[in-house]
Amino acid sequence: MIPILDKGKMQDIKTIIVRAVLPAITVPLLLFLLPTGCAVPSSLPNQVLESTDEPADSQPASPNTDHPFPDPETTTSSVKIIIYTDFQCGACEKLHSKVEPVLRERYVATGKAEIEVRLLGAISIDSMRAAQATLCAGDLGHFLEYQDALFRVWREEDAAAYSVEALTRLAASLDLDEPAFANCLNSEAKRAEVEENMKMARADGVRTLPAVIVDGTKVEGYKPLDTYLKVIEQALEIHGL
Repeated sequence: MIPILDKGKMQDIKTIIVRAVLPAITVPLLLFLLPTGCAVPSSLPNQVLESTDEPADSQPASPNTDHPFPDPETTTSSVKIIIYTDFQCGACEKLHSKVEPVLRERYVATGKAEIEVRLLGAISIDSMRAAQATLCAGDLGHFLEYQDALFRVWREEDAAAYSVEALTRLAASLDLDEPAFANCLNSEAKRAEVEENMKMARADGVRTLPAVIVDGTKVEGYKPLDTYLKVIEQALEIHGL
């Protein structure tokens, strides 16, 4: 005789089955899994990064040194700082607002370093669109201004800030050429550039956002300011600056 299960027990069995099957399906779809952070939806092509938001009062972590500092004989006259960031990454916003201004004032303004910001669309289609919008603003000479404003708006409105209409309104509020901006954004003229940034991030072994690479030395996740300063000062010493 086949036992008859009540609806409650049947629901429990279904839950157990689902919980058992989902991990087996999910793990192969994601390239990187971290203890904390945002898993990137597997439906987004070429997007394999995750973000993490480490507390600012944590102890400075030792930088990832997968790549050694360059040979002094082959270095340029300034240190190169690469920043991988995503507009839907809270830790990226912290880096942008708390760390990057210090680096620009202390090192870029003095000619000791140059900063290259590589915008990613790693979290969702919305952050992909936001990255493209910022690059469109860059073509109009307002990259940093638009990036600053977009991070501020994101804190207030979250993903609503990343619709085509909202991104265009933001451009207009900054007195950008609205028709030129809208044409660039609507045509996805900058999508290939964002996808190229994604390829470079994978080539650099980036697994956590934000990621800062100083002459090949990588620091992933949001860290206290001193962590970045230490790595940059070491690079400056190599350069003799």
